[in-house]
Amino acid sequence: QQVEIISEQYNANVAIWGTVFEGKTQVYVHTLYPIDHYNSDDPTAPRVPIQPTLSNLNMTMRNVYDPQFIPDFALAQLHYSVGDFASAIPYYDAAVDFIKSGRESDFKAEAIYFYRGFARYQIQNWDGAIVDLKQSVELYPRLAEAYYYLGHAYIQQQDYQNAVSYFGQALDYHPGFSLAPYHRGLAYVQLGEYKLAIEDFT
Repeated sequence: QQVEIISEQYNANVAIWGTVFEGKTQVYVHTLYPIDHYNSDDPTAPRVPIQPTLSNLNMTMRNVYDPQFIPDFALAQLHYSVGDFASAIPYYDAAVDFIKSGRESDFKAEAIYFYRGFARYQIQNWDGAIVDLKQSVELYPRLAEAYYYLGHAYIQQQDYQNAVSYFGQALDYHPGFSLAPYHRGLAYVQLGEYKLAIEDFT
């Protein structure tokens, strides 16, 4: 609702709105249609708006805007929001290229690394996910979700000791993270630490 208000206030086709709370970060993208783009460059041709599809939005933003951080991040988030993680990653890559050393907070780089890390996790790129998620918590140490998915990525690599550590850090920053004890318990089972596993399960 807040994103829609901002979109209307600034008459924007695309608005980005972010929040950080309880060690979590959320970045939303809202689009207003129809997209102001037509299917012919001939000024005498009938001007028919292109249908509002995600691929058309990709084309419009890439053509209208000079290469820059905001459109790439917005397009990444739009693909992410519909579960097309493989298509989102190249846009995250392009957005990361604009992040200047020493200005990470200006670009909210922790959010970009988190989302790209989660997208890489979803396509089972465990090494890439670990690199990005570690980068996100280096920039914003209270990002509990990043620790949680680091734990999962390490489980996929059968590195159960690191998995236990990162699930624990997720709980340190967000004690109410209800799924973390269960999955840490599973990692404890793999390590033969049955007493600690039972404590997490109960």
